[in-house]
Amino acid sequence: MERFRAGRMPSGGRVEAAEGVPALVDAAREHRIGSLLIRPDGPDLQREVWVGTEPDQPAVRRTDVQYPGDSRPSPARADDALIRSAHSRAGRTRAARTA
Repeated sequence: MERFRAGRMPSGGRVEAAEGVPALVDAAREHRIGSLLIRPDGPDLQREVWVGTEPDQPAVRRTDVQYPGDSRPSPARADDALIRSAHSRAGRTRAARTA
């Protein structure tokens, strides 16, 4: 949590931590999630996002799923899709639910 809190403060002109589903989806697509913290009571916990066959391409809108040949993106809960994306980068990413 300390690392997350520190990352929320601008450093060198940029913020290192992402908050909210749209920002986290962008970070997942760009392979920028080092740690994923999920609040069980978070407001976006069950928000719908879209996923393709590859775990590193979640999207906020169905039309944003970018894999060629992935003509049928599926809806998924945001927390599930983000954990799946983080897990696909196992060894480099940690995912945890926070209290």
